[in-house]
Amino acid sequence: MIETKNPITKQKGLLGEQLLASGAVTGSQLAIALQQQTRTGEMLGEILRKLGFLSSDSLSLALANQFGAEHIDLDQLEANPDHAIMVPESMARERHVVPVHFENGVLTVAMANIYDVATISEIESRNNVTVHAVSSSLDSMQRAIVRMYEQAGSMEQMIDDCILSAVAHIGESAEAAQVAQDAPIVRLVELLLLRCIRQEATDLHIEPEQQLVRTRLRVDGMLRLGNALPNTIYHAVVARLKIIAGANIAESRQPQDGRISYTLDRRHVDIRASFFPTLFGENVVLRFLDRSRLIVGLDQLGLSDANLNDLKQALVRPHGMILVTGPTGSGKTTTLYSALNFVNSLEKNIMTIEDPVEYEIPLIRQAQVNTKAGLTFSAALRSFLRQDPDVILVGEIRDEETAELSVRAALTGHMLLSTMHTNNAAGAIPRMIEMGQSLHTLASSLVLIVAQRLYRKICPACVEAHRPDSSHLKMLGLEKSDQVYYHGKGCPKCHFSGYKGRGGLFEVLKSTPEIQNMIVKRAPYQELVHQARSQGMRTLMEDAIDKVLAGATSVEEAVRVSFEGF
Repeated sequence: MIETKNPITKQKGLLGEQLLASGAVTGSQLAIALQQQTRTGEMLGEILRKLGFLSSDSLSLALANQFGAEHIDLDQLEANPDHAIMVPESMARERHVVPVHFENGVLTVAMANIYDVATISEIESRNNVTVHAVSSSLDSMQRAIVRMYEQAGSMEQMIDDCILSAVAHIGESAEAAQVAQDAPIVRLVELLLLRCIRQEATDLHIEPEQQLVRTRLRVDGMLRLGNALPNTIYHAVVARLKIIAGANIAESRQPQDGRISYTLDRRHVDIRASFFPTLFGENVVLRFLDRSRLIVGLDQLGLSDANLNDLKQALVRPHGMILVTGPTGSGKTTTLYSALNFVNSLEKNIMTIEDPVEYEIPLIRQAQVNTKAGLTFSAALRSFLRQDPDVILVGEIRDEETAELSVRAALTGHMLLSTMHTNNAAGAIPRMIEMGQSLHTLASSLVLIVAQRLYRKICPACVEAHRPDSSHLKMLGLEKSDQVYYHGKGCPKCHFSGYKGRGGLFEVLKSTPEIQNMIVKRAPYQELVHQARSQGMRTLMEDAIDKVLAGATSVEEAVRVSFEGF
């Protein structure tokens, strides 16, 4: 049988009161949503979800609790294709229903709206069954529909069929600009984008070679080979992408950037397009930014209880500097946006300068770097201080001037959040000193440093016990352990990678009086690390080991993302 989440208490009354009492939203967040509801008349829960104050899963569970309904997490269930015949795909997508279990004439169906009597009646009469409706979130439902009704091979076959149709339509001598608007090319580009979104890819690469054009998708941080495109249709595909991205279709000798707005099953996805001239043609990279996944609650980032408490305590301080460090693609933006969402309220003036703005947040004044117009990080910071801000976010500290202004802002009564590219938390301190910051002012302004990485989670559909290579165990200091380890053996659901989805690894360094004293004395990096660990900091590798011991990831993945050598 499926496992359901029953409400802890069958609460009556208004949804907002319940959410406030449970701590799911703050009073300020509820006030903002109620103001919006007065203007638009939308449902309160939907407004809270759109504002990023409440995740789709939390909203679904809250609504189920309000009405005493059962709630399930579809992400934890194995999709059974045998049940797909009982609910047509068109109905599943249009009415947000997923069949999850059938036994003794009773079909359990997950629904976004468990009071949709018409849909329940139609399913019952179609299959001669009794329907038991349970609640689930819209986001998890959409992912379950993909798992149930679509196989990776079928999408690849659809794209291949569309490629053949496009080749036949174009012929050998057609002009790319002329056929970029024709149905076969439009449909092919649509399928390429759709495949990326359905497989939750973060990037699509279209790479021209001498004989063919290769496509690759980045899923869970790793590139996977996609469908090959014939050279005969490559230029038409690029032209089509330029049209929908707002780029210059006639320019192929200079790099160009563009932006595509895409909506799928009520999910809004922004796509950043980059076109770069290479030896065999323009290389295209599309980056997919799913707004529904960009802001999550701080408690959903994957921080340990101790690290989460330290971050929250730092964010409620009236002033100081919090830095988030890590390489590109390590989840820094998600952490910063989630932190902004945590402090966002009617009582605070929050301003950001970003490159680029990846998500619009209500009540926050956001600006985007525009170098040609003279709007840089440092120029924006100078102006921000005349705008009476309480909280400032600077997308990245890249140079001495931005570093100096950031420290000054943190010292003059503002909370400043920013990012840096360092390998670990302690590495941000010497980096700031290298950028010319006074030891005393840096020590006085710094509150917290968070270093992070993203690791791949073991695919739940093919997880199995596994004995890792002894050299990998030695790297993590686990070679003498009798612990049972796990990995994914590979299956169609994870494209035989053994991994599905990603989580966060974190290293949090608090600026205690001891750390501040060491900064003033310009203590070596290793001494800073030693002091931070003595006061409770767990390194990225130690956090990765915790994830391995909990069965969340494999030893090999922990080594890949956290091992720094000697």
